[in-house]
Amino acid sequence: MVDILPIWLVRNSRILQLIIKVDMEAKAGEFLDKKGQNLISFYREPESNYDWDKAWQVT
Repeated sequence: MVDILPIWLVRNSRILQLIIKVDMEAKAGEFLDKKGQNLISFYREPESNYDWDKAWQVT
């Protein structure tokens, strides 16, 4: 919802700036567990295996 507000309105309203800050922090923590680890596997470091290592060597 706050993503569609006009920029000039947000720049001139401290309350809207606070709401946007809280909204962004909530979105950032949406995919983290209590320890700060990513819950979604595609955000994790890929595990190394022979096929991937060989493919990277070719490229």
